[in-house]
Amino acid sequence: NGNTLTIEEGVVVKMQSGRSIILMNGNIIIGNASSTSPVVFTSEKDDTHGGDTNSDGDATTPAVGDWKKIQASSSNSQITVNNAVFRYGGFSSAVFELLSGAQATIASTTIEYSNSNGIAMRNGETSLTLASSTISNVYDAIGISFQANANITNSTFTNNRRGIAIDTDADVDN
Repeated sequence: NGNTLTIEEGVVVKMQSGRSIILMNGNIIIGNASSTSPVVFTSEKDDTHGGDTNSDGDATTPAVGDWKKIQASSSNSQITVNNAVFRYGGFSSAVFELLSGAQATIASTTIEYSNSNGIAMRNGETSLTLASSTISNVYDAIGISFQANANITNSTFTNNRRGIAIDTDADVDN
């Protein structure tokens, strides 16, 4: 507890196939609200951000679910995201997965091209604040279940199966 990973504005993170970031205890801070240069999380196959870092020319192209997720999995876990783009994640899970009391604040962010949900919340007392963000081309923009709480403002969900999927015991504001 007390550990923090900070990813500064303008950084491009290329995730390899099947990879995740799992936060058990501590904080992850991605981006800066006042920045004009977003943080980008994308597939290693995505040459549009950060160039051809896997050095294969046009031999591969990114696809939904190329990488797994960013997961916070305890009440001692906090994710804070400002001004970021997340593309091609969500292999067999959401791009962001909040479990067991984890908390997330996501603002001015785009989540797109997921094989699953943009954000999934479950397993009790989990909370999300989402503001001024876009979730598109995913299965469900947000999946909420099992005593999870969400506060969503000024955000757009497009080209998804559903905008918000609410399961049992969810408490959703706004």
